[in-house]
Amino acid sequence: MNATAITLISVIGTGLVSAFFVIVRMIFGLINKLISQMNQLEDKFTGQINQLEDKFTGLEDRVTGQLNRLEDKFDNLASDVRTLETTLTDKFTSELKALEHKLTNKFTSELRAQGERIDRVYDLVMVQGERLARMEL
Repeated sequence: MNATAITLISVIGTGLVSAFFVIVRMIFGLINKLISQMNQLEDKFTGQINQLEDKFTGLEDRVTGQLNRLEDKFDNLASDVRTLETTLTDKFTSELKALEHKLTNKFTSELRAQGERIDRVYDLVMVQGERLARMEL
């Protein structure tokens, strides 16, 4: 081979190598650009995720607060029901004892009155019996 051909091959080889490196630099440039875009998207999505987490945390806190208030209200209501139950039980027991006392007194007085009537009838029967006994004599 002559020197011209070698020079030509050398120039073409150098050009191909230069072109290869240019292409490799372009590919790395595109890869870096894609990585940069992916990082930007990741940052954007991370920001959105953080915002959503903050919103959900706020909602969770509000729901938890509302549930706690409802629980307190139910506890207060249960306490009121227990108090009302105790009050009604005490009042019913008191009224029942008063009614029992009243009925006992009334029944006792009626029994006493019946007993007195029976005593009077007995006395009358005894008087009549004595009269009959005297008449027979």
